Amino acid sequence: MHTSKLLVFIQTLSTEELKSFGQFVQSPYFNSNKKVVQLYQYIRKSAPNFEAKRLERQKAFKHLFPGQAFKEIKLQQLMSEIVKLLEKFWVQEDFKQATTQQQLLLTKNFRQKKLNPYWEKNQQALATLLQEKNKNNKVGDTHYYQFQLAVELHENIETAEQRNKEPNLQNVSDNLDQYYFINKLKYYCKALNYQRFKSVNYDFTLIEEVLQEVAKGQTKTGEKWLDNPTIAIYYYGVQTLLKPQNEETATIHFKPLKQLLKKHAPYFPRQEIQNMFVLARNFCIKQINSGNRNYLAEVFDLYKIEIDQKLILEEGKLSASTYKNITTVALSLEKFVWLEAFIYDYKWAVNTDTFNFTLAQLRFAQKKYVEVLQLLQDADCEEILLLLANKALLLKTYFELSLDPQNEFIYEDKLENFLVSFTTFLHRKKDTLPKHYIFYLNFAKMVKDMIKATHYNVEKDMSKLQVLSKKLTSITKMTEKPWLRKKMKELMGE
Repeated sequence: MHTSKLLVFIQTLSTEELKSFGQFVQSPYFNSNKKVVQLYQYIRKSAPNFEAKRLERQKAFKHLFPGQAFKEIKLQQLMSEIVKLLEKFWVQEDFKQATTQQQLLLTKNFRQKKLNPYWEKNQQALATLLQEKNKNNKVGDTHYYQFQLAVELHENIETAEQRNKEPNLQNVSDNLDQYYFINKLKYYCKALNYQRFKSVNYDFTLIEEVLQEVAKGQTKTGEKWLDNPTIAIYYYGVQTLLKPQNEETATIHFKPLKQLLKKHAPYFPRQEIQNMFVLARNFCIKQINSGNRNYLAEVFDLYKIEIDQKLILEEGKLSASTYKNITTVALSLEKFVWLEAFIYDYKWAVNTDTFNFTLAQLRFAQKKYVEVLQLLQDADCEEILLLLANKALLLKTYFELSLDPQNEFIYEDKLENFLVSFTTFLHRKKDTLPKHYIFYLNFAKMVKDMIKATHYNVEKDMSKLQVLSKKLTSITKMTEKPWLRKKMKELMGE
């Protein structure tokens, strides 16, 4: 039973869900088979790991059918019934949270059963709920339910055969347009974003017409399409992906996108608003890659909005990549005071290795090199890429310390010894990390050549440094190039 579909499903349940599902299984409305209840209770006793020997099929069968010969098919049928019940339980739990959907279905039932006074009361309550969501900018799935409610009003007029009453078709059409435009723009954004990574030809029928209609201005009811925050965000998102990355695009499309995200971030479902922020950040990254370093500040502002709105956390955790990305941007802008507060504020959200590395990056930028050594010298990261980054930062730190006249005799030997051990480590990882191996090996070789040009003679060998500077420009597969370029210019007195 340990590798069965049933155990795979049950192991996803929390302690509270195990209890709730037990009540679900015992409900006569959903299950009338007492053996199913008995089997679930037997399995549940093995929580939370479900690794006990009692879950072997023969043992479970003996518990359920004492004295009977083991029959695989008999046990399998009970297990299958629990799987089906668990699938129904998941749907039921989701439905309990879908209060708007419940209201809509109840309204439909009142109409179908010709309980018109109750239909009238319920549809008005649903309309008020949707208006309240709109008033508070609770965007989310509101437009879908507004369309469904418009259809419900139409169906009620037709059912009642009110031939002299307009059957709400204009309202149906207007709400359908809003729902369609939102989703057309949303998934076009996703398609354009995906094409940044992989060449795929998508055929988004009518997308040009949708973009033109949104840009045109007013709807039939006199409102502007861009007054709808969801439509506006996705429209500007599409434009930042489509248009050339120039200052005009930034002014016309990125700036309103950023303002809308800041204003409406609290009102979108978490996953959706996170994807919207990714759109905005991707535009900034394109600008930065094109040489416009001013957009580092824009990325920083976007991250600050997400931090303020607590959007960077997923189930109470902050991903190591997000933590490091925020650190990288803040370091580039020399926001050292802000960054220190951030690193410590979110220390609980990442593991010790990630915390020590990001703090060491900050200390390195602050030229507190001895503290970097204290943070990283004994690091033994489980994640190999973080371990590589640790070693690269240590190599830079030893190099910086060796340039200090007060420390050069102390750290020159340590620098050379560390360089040897780092190179040996890279050669050991050559087969498992071929791509990263060459990037870090070229970095180590460049540092070694810099040592030869600066440490072995009374005077720096300027001719060697000039050769190395040209070599640095020509090598593409090398990590830590910004620091190397900066260091090379300092050594050459530029």
